[in-house]
Amino acid sequence: MHISVIIPYRDRIDALTNTLTSLVSQRTPRRYEILVVDDGSVVPPQNLVLHNLISENIRYISQRNGGISKARNAGLHASSADVVIFLDCDMVVRSDFVESHAKLFDFSASPLLQVGPRRQLSVTPKGLSTEEIFELPSVDDDRTDFFSVFSSSLAEIEIGWHLCFGHNMSMRRADAIALSGFDENFQGWGFEDCEFAYRFRKLGGELIYNPSIAGLHQYHEFKWPVEATRYKAWRQNLDYFSSKHRDFSVMCQYILDPYFNPNNNVLDNIWTELLIRMEKILRIAKDRRGNAEIAKV
Repeated sequence: MHISVIIPYRDRIDALTNTLTSLVSQRTPRRYEILVVDDGSVVPPQNLVLHNLISENIRYISQRNGGISKARNAGLHASSADVVIFLDCDMVVRSDFVESHAKLFDFSASPLLQVGPRRQLSVTPKGLSTEEIFELPSVDDDRTDFFSVFSSSLAEIEIGWHLCFGHNMSMRRADAIALSGFDENFQGWGFEDCEFAYRFRKLGGELIYNPSIAGLHQYHEFKWPVEATRYKAWRQNLDYFSSKHRDFSVMCQYILDPYFNPNNNVLDNIWTELLIRMEKILRIAKDRRGNAEIAKV
């Protein structure tokens, strides 16, 4: 099985250097490559990475700034692999990362989309080995509290598709191509990955959360509440998502607006509370539809 790790990138060389360092010495018998898709950086990343990261496993692809969906699609079409792993440029992974992603596809021929957790670092490390980086303090994946209330089995969760974040995701390349890749109409921050998972699930694909393929998310400055420009992109993407898929479950994502809206003064942990509310509403709606069908009979 041939694997491609597809990494969208733009002007974050310190983070990318750590990510590539963790990827170049993966323990796997499989053939794998790393595709770094430069989405219009000021200086191309291949001109900045350390000499010890020059590897035949790494390929660089350049495009004019077109957004993360376009970058992922460029990597998808440049790959000839059996399985593609989508990974953000600020993720540090263990040496069994590629192998852990690939194993699932050995045992099932069904259409599968697999996502892994992302623990949060408070720094972007410099000069540390991957092993040393994994010894740094980190915070649990944002979805952990939600999963503790319901389940981490995405098949049992009504909003499972909404929890499929593209920073650590894998699937067969043929399935991604059949899905026409990521929708490039999503611009800026938010929703391009969960809309991708939504379409995949609608077509009968199975969503799987695999805690054994965790990565560490390196710190980058992020103001909270969300800056007005970032929130505007989030809201425009949500509006586009809702107009594209006129589905009650998609519309329920507006429940999350108080968390992202900079005009609201809310606590960070309200995100989990709102997700729980969204899940409960959809379960109630599903039960009512089921009861209505029974009544017809």
